[in-house]
Amino acid sequence: MRIKFSTADEFLAELYEERGQVEDGILRLTYVQQQAKGAPYMHLSIYAGAVIRGKIVELRQYLGDLWRMSRDEEIKENAEAIKSKIITKAHDLNLAVRTGMFEP
Repeated sequence: MRIKFSTADEFLAELYEERGQVEDGILRLTYVQQQAKGAPYMHLSIYAGAVIRGKIVELRQYLGDLWRMSRDEEIKENAEAIKSKIITKAHDLNLAVRTGMFEP
């Protein structure tokens, strides 16, 4: 079973409620870039996941489209802010942050 969240705040609230129940104390965190179909840009999302009480609890939050233009910097800065927030909260909950994601 998987429990999915689409915003970092909801995901972090769930981590807090389940503090101490994250298996192996590991949180997976990475960016996902996916080529838009038939378009010259990439979709950027952030992924975070952990196994809690035997279930995969994960975040997949869309962050924006990267066009290889100056506006991309704003999207990347926002992405870094969200990633930093997740890392900080994970460390507050004594979780190790590692890269990677769970397969479907």
